[in-house]
Amino acid sequence: HGLIVLLGIFIGPNASGIYALAIKFIDIPRKLIGYGFSSWAMGKFHAVKDDYTVLLGVYKTAYLWSSMVLVPCYFGLIAVSDSLVSTFMGEEWKDVPSILSWLALFNCIMSLYILLPPLQVLFKTTYNTLPVSLASTATLLLFVIFGAQYFGLYAPIIGIFVSLLIIIPKFSSELSKILKIPFLSLLKLIAGFFIAGFLMLIAIELIKLKLQVDNLYLLVLSGVLVYSISVLCLTYFKAVNVDILKSIRSI
Repeated sequence: HGLIVLLGIFIGPNASGIYALAIKFIDIPRKLIGYGFSSWAMGKFHAVKDDYTVLLGVYKTAYLWSSMVLVPCYFGLIAVSDSLVSTFMGEEWKDVPSILSWLALFNCIMSLYILLPPLQVLFKTTYNTLPVSLASTATLLLFVIFGAQYFGLYAPIIGIFVSLLIIIPKFSSELSKILKIPFLSLLKLIAGFFIAGFLMLIAIELIKLKLQVDNLYLLVLSGVLVYSISVLCLTYFKAVNVDILKSIRSI
């Protein structure tokens, strides 16, 4: 909310409206799906917190399921941002798709750490990342205040991506410390979903360019089909661990 106010002061009311609308679209997967998985995971983690092996297994399962759903949502927003805004809001919001795409990319990166807060609450270590969170917020606000005249509408976008320089190392380190495994091991678990999401993005862009399709619903349907087929193929080549996905039945 503070960002929207600052944008109105330093860039103009038009910028406030653009970001407010883009954030509303981003909040659909981020809050409805992301927060839902976090809340569900919190209870599951608490039930097995005294057994490290079981906790790690539950984390991997929750991590795979959340990534399998969230990653295509964010890649999908990037792919259909133009059609989404023109379908529901009209051409006067032509600057929103670009901002929406960058915010979707940022949130896709941050989804790598979506289950870190529940673990920190569980082990009472939220203070470890508090300075980084405050620094990242300060970075964003400083870019808006002092960078608006140079970067205009993209000042907040540059600010949040610069903040990743301090967020990624600290959050990765904290996650590795709690789970006692290298962060790269966790990335390997969900790499298949990022590959499938990227293939979906490319497919939608090709459909838009080659077939001149701009219908939002057809693009979404095409994206779902391409993503599903990609995940099935990656499962066949063992790039997606089906056994971990199936283990959700026993949690």
